[in-house]
Amino acid sequence: ETVNKFMLSLLSLYRKPTINFYCISQCISYILSPSPLNPKLSLNDSVINSINHVLFNLVLLEPDFDQPQTVKNHFEILRCFDHMAGQFSDQTIETLLHQCKNNQEKDRMKAVIILTHLTTSSQVFVDNYAAKFIVLLKVMTVMEQGLKMKKLLVKAIIGLVYRNCITTPEDFTMVEFIIKHCGYEGPPNASKYEISDLHDTCRSSLILMCNTVTSIRTQLRNLLLVALTIDEFTASMATVSHCLTSLLQNNSDVIADGQVDKEVELKCSPDLVFVRCLIHIVDPYEKDRNKNLLVFLEEYSGDVHNNLKNSWTVEIQRLLKFVDKNESKEQWHDMVLDLLVSAIEQVNSNKWVEVIATLVSQQVLSKKQSP
Repeated sequence: ETVNKFMLSLLSLYRKPTINFYCISQCISYILSPSPLNPKLSLNDSVINSINHVLFNLVLLEPDFDQPQTVKNHFEILRCFDHMAGQFSDQTIETLLHQCKNNQEKDRMKAVIILTHLTTSSQVFVDNYAAKFIVLLKVMTVMEQGLKMKKLLVKAIIGLVYRNCITTPEDFTMVEFIIKHCGYEGPPNASKYEISDLHDTCRSSLILMCNTVTSIRTQLRNLLLVALTIDEFTASMATVSHCLTSLLQNNSDVIADGQVDKEVELKCSPDLVFVRCLIHIVDPYEKDRNKNLLVFLEEYSGDVHNNLKNSWTVEIQRLLKFVDKNESKEQWHDMVLDLLVSAIEQVNSNKWVEVIATLVSQQVLSKKQSP
C-alpha cells in the first residue's frame, strides 16, 4: 500500500513544472526496475493504469535535441515502459496496442513509438505481443496518411524485421510499404522536407536491412525483384536496384530456397526485369536511377541469360561513364540501343528476341496508357 501511495505521489509531481521531469522519471524507473530484493512490485490496477496513462502522455513525438533535458526524460520514460512491460505486461502492452486504434493521430503515434521501442528492448513483447502489433501495423500501413506517422511505421517494421518477428510471406509484404515510400510523392500540399525525410528513412532502412539482416536476404531479393517489375514501385527503382546489387554481390550469404525461387519466377521473369530496367534508363536526366539500374544489370546479366554473364561490361561501362555527362538524348539512346543489340547478339536466339520484343511492346503501351 505504501508503494502504491508513493508511486501516485511521484506521478503527481509531473503537474509541478518547477520540478525537473527527468528526475521524477528516474525515480519511477528505479522503483519499477526489478531487483533481487524486490523482483516484482505489488501495485494495484488503478495505480498501474495511472502510471501507463501519465507516462504515455509524456512521450515526445519528435525529441528536440536542442533541449537535452526533454530528450533525456523521453528516453527515461521509454525505460519505464520497459519495466512496465516486464512487470505488468498484459495491462501495459494491451493498453498500448489499443491506443494504436485511437481516433487521435498523436496518440496512435505515441503508441507506435513505445511499441517500436519495446520491440527492440523487451523479449516479453517479442514473444507474446509482436504478432498482435503486426496485425495492427498491416492495417495502419494501409490507412495512415500522415507523413510523420508513415515514418514511424517504417521504423516499427524495421524493428520487427531485426527481431525476426516478420518471417511469413504474408507478414513480409509489409516491407513493400518501405519500398513504396522510397519514392512516395505525397499530396500536393505536403511539406517537401517531410517527404524528403520519409524518403531518406525508407532508403537508409532498406539498404541497411539488405546489408545486415542475413536471415531474410533471399526473401528480400525476391520481393525486390518483383518490385522492379511493378508500376506501383517505379518511383523507387533507384533504391530497389541499389539494394538488389548489394544482395547479388553478397550472394554467397544468401541461402537459396528452390521452392521460393520457383514461385517468384512465375511472378517475375528475368526477361521482364531486364526489359523494365531497359525501359527506365531511357531518360538520361534520371542520373541516380540510371546509375543504379546499370550497375544492377551488370550484376544480374547472368540471370537474364547465361550468354550475357560478364559480356555486357563494355556497353554498361560506356553508359555509366556517360551518366554524369550532360550529353544529348540521342547519344544516350544510341548507347542504350547498343546495349540491347549486344544482348540480342550474345543470346543469339530468335525465341528470346520474340519474348523481349513482346515485353518491350507491352511496357511501352502501358507507359502510353498511364495517366
